[in-house]
Amino acid sequence: MTEWKERLWDIVLVASAGNTLGALVTYLIGLLIPNKVVQKKIELFKKWGPICLLFTWVPIIGDAFPLAAGWLRVNWILTAVLILIGKFARYAALAYGTSLFL
Repeated sequence: MTEWKERLWDIVLVASAGNTLGALVTYLIGLLIPNKVVQKKIELFKKWGPICLLFTWVPIIGDAFPLAAGWLRVNWILTAVLILIGKFARYAALAYGTSLFL
């Protein structure tokens, strides 16, 4: 059981990277949406700005944020960094909580 604890941060990094890449694919899809399309989540994104990307880990609504970022043509580097921070924070919190209980 101690072996997985030694590899815990490796797991967090791989999960964060994979999840971030998935969100960036959604961002790329957003780039393909014509500017005439208006969605509720895009309006939310316009209100709060790129900071919403920190919450891409939230179930259901989180996938809309990178889509909105792509549609609004937010800088892809800023997008990637904010998504990575949010995803990493989620997995780090889960890993920490898991290590406390196991």
